[in-house]
Amino acid sequence: MNSTKSRVGTVSDTGPLEAQLLKSVNDLNKIDINASETDAAACFDARLLKRKVFLEEEKRQLRAKKEIESEILGSDAESEDDDAFEKEELDEKVWGGKMVVRKAKVIDEAVKDAYIEKIHKVKSVINVAVQLLSIWRSVLGRSGQHDTPVKSGHRSQQTDDVELAAQVLESSQDFSKGCASGENCEKECKVLRARLSKQKSNIKAAFEDDISETIECKAVQGTSSLDVIVNNMKEVYIPKERSLSLVPDAISKLHNLIAPVVAGTVAQLQLQLAKKTGENETLKEQCKETATTKAELETAQKEVTDLKFLRAKLEKKLKDQAPLVDIAIAIRPGVIEASKRIFLNNEMHIVRGNPQKAIVDLKNEAVHRGQYVVDAYLLSLGRITEEDFLHVYNFPPHDWVVTSVKAMELFNMRASMIFCYFETEYTHSQKIDVLFDSLYHECLRLFVQYNNDNTISPEVIARWDKCAIIETKLKKMRTLVANTVQKEKERSRS
Repeated sequence: MNSTKSRVGTVSDTGPLEAQLLKSVNDLNKIDINASETDAAACFDARLLKRKVFLEEEKRQLRAKKEIESEILGSDAESEDDDAFEKEELDEKVWGGKMVVRKAKVIDEAVKDAYIEKIHKVKSVINVAVQLLSIWRSVLGRSGQHDTPVKSGHRSQQTDDVELAAQVLESSQDFSKGCASGENCEKECKVLRARLSKQKSNIKAAFEDDISETIECKAVQGTSSLDVIVNNMKEVYIPKERSLSLVPDAISKLHNLIAPVVAGTVAQLQLQLAKKTGENETLKEQCKETATTKAELETAQKEVTDLKFLRAKLEKKLKDQAPLVDIAIAIRPGVIEASKRIFLNNEMHIVRGNPQKAIVDLKNEAVHRGQYVVDAYLLSLGRITEEDFLHVYNFPPHDWVVTSVKAMELFNMRASMIFCYFETEYTHSQKIDVLFDSLYHECLRLFVQYNNDNTISPEVIARWDKCAIIETKLKKMRTLVANTVQKEKERSRS
């Protein structure tokens, strides 16, 4: 009866464990290393295919834009694009090589993760098997001779592997405990070494302080004139047997010898005191003079600082106004020269004198072309609105633009196109407008790529100015601007 109850209890204990063991074994069998490798490769290939489709679409758009460029610029655009095409092919090959390495790395990581998952599942199987083995052993121990004996060969066949796994697990746990204990012992040893080192330092410091005090005491107890007198008195007037009857006489004679020495020493000290007092008064007067001089110096330094600040302010103002002066110098002589002629029905008639065409052209450049620096300064004075500035240059005023030759040229060319009625119903060519706007925004996009940390540094500006791709785009834009400006001149004379 008891044996039957024991078996019922054992079944209730081992039932969930057996189900868990079966589930762990099934999960272990489901992990397929080859499938993990295949899935990782397929996922990576899918991402590559998606990027390839995106690049094909981008190339299609680029080819369409180049067709427009070829139609407008002719053979110049085709010759300029050859180097860019070769560079794109080289970049594509380099990128393909990197992707091969990246794919191998992704597959290795997927296989590694699969093996790690297998290890976890094996550990789970071993843990559950150890628990079942422990329960079954206890059942065999309780049943004794009333239970049917198990054949040793059959039992060995079923449990040897599990027992070996249990022993491995127990050994692993003991090893982990030993490692943790060793780390704790090492930490304690470090603490003890630190304490011992500190104790040695304290003992050494105490010993050195003791030696220093002894040396100082010996230095204080050096031989003086009074010591010499006392030693002589001891040798002459005090016998070796140290008779008490001679002590008063010896003290009296010693006093008579010491009194003149003490009086002389006091007199010397009084003279030194008087001298030091006079020097102290002199130093006080010098300190007063020094304080006055220091105050005057601080006042002068403040005045110098204020003058430097004012000078810097005036120099900046002069520097900012210099472009205005240059523009005025270009405009007024040009206006005077232009008054010497007139265009009627696209024919020039001389009014008086000999008009200088070069001076008139400088006036037209100053009036009808982009002048980023001048317009930015006029904006700071409130002479033009921010809305008008952004409409002309499509970019807010920044100090760094002045330091970049190509940035100045880029924004000034856009302003020149605006002054020729760019992207309006009065434009000279919509195709030129579309191509110019595309090149303009591509230059800005390249600058954003160089300036990836949003810090406009001199290094970023230098790299942007030296970029061959930007120079190629600016060259195309110069041709477009020159074409548009010429058409605007012809229209203004008609």
